[in-house]
Amino acid sequence: MSNNESFIQEVSEEVRRDRLYRILKKWGWIGIAVIVALVGGASFNEWNKDSKMNSARNLGDRVLSAVANKDPIELKDIEISNISQDMFIKNLLSAILLSDNKLDASKMALEEIRDIPGITKTYRELNAFKLGLLVLKEGNLTGDERFSVFEGLVEPGSPFRLLAKEQQALILIEQGKLELAIKALTEISVDSETTASLKRRVTQLRISLGGDPNDQ
Repeated sequence: MSNNESFIQEVSEEVRRDRLYRILKKWGWIGIAVIVALVGGASFNEWNKDSKMNSARNLGDRVLSAVANKDPIELKDIEISNISQDMFIKNLLSAILLSDNKLDASKMALEEIRDIPGITKTYRELNAFKLGLLVLKEGNLTGDERFSVFEGLVEPGSPFRLLAKEQQALILIEQGKLELAIKALTEISVDSETTASLKRRVTQLRISLGGDPNDQ
């Protein structure tokens, strides 16, 4: 009886081994493929990570060199691969040109940012605000034209609404329209979105113009 059971177990094990061998022969390539894919994927991720890191490091080195040398040509020659890099480089270019008092070229760089498709509303309006400041710096517009430069930015919902209104108040002061300037400054100071530094700035200016110190 014991020999029969032993024989049956041996036969069963042999059958299982034979079945396992056939399964591996038929489907084993899938397991090998999965292992190769996992190893290959991990290797690709490491290569991709290193590649991006080296690319970012190279971009940073070239930007730092261009900024240190205040070289707009070096900045223009930097290859960019996405919208964010494009906006970043053009903003730096505008700043370098502005520091060299090249207003027209600086303005052109900002206008190129404005024309980039796909930039967010916040960046677009930031760019419009910076363009407005450059236009004021040029000094070739009338008072009303200078005031209208910021009209599109003082609308509700604009992230630069209060800063644009501050610029309009300064233009009103230049025009001698002090009552309107005080009113604009008061509106800024009581706005719930006004930062502490902006509130302090406009409050001091409003009081210096003869505004009521209690209008907070």
